[in-house]
Amino acid sequence: MGLAIRQEEFLYYRSDRVALLLSSEGLMKIPDFIKTATSDIVAAVRLYSPEEGGRSEPILPGFRCLCMASQFRPLVGYEVYPLLMRPLAPGETRRIGLSLLSPDDAIPAFTAAGRFYLWDGRFIGEALLS
Repeated sequence: MGLAIRQEEFLYYRSDRVALLLSSEGLMKIPDFIKTATSDIVAAVRLYSPEEGGRSEPILPGFRCLCMASQFRPLVGYEVYPLLMRPLAPGETRRIGLSLLSPDDAIPAFTAAGRFYLWDGRFIGEALLS
């Protein structure tokens, strides 16, 4: 029961704080945070295709997720905001900046591994540091 409550709180927080906004004309509006955030790191991010176990929908500006330096336990995640100005589709690779909630902890872990993995309930992509 507690997990369900946490999931609901997380989904509410997620929709309240980082949801994609649409104008009355149906055009995408980039969240202000994404417009003003600075990149802590830059990486070539590739979203896995649905056949690889990835998402069936693109990630949108304002998306956030946990990223991990390894796919093996113990899993240690760091909150990351990909600084997208347009959607990133499954199967697509793009070099993008990422804003980290705790860069002092995440950057050494990601740098040592040379890559990191995007997590959104499962591994949905990976990023190579450039």
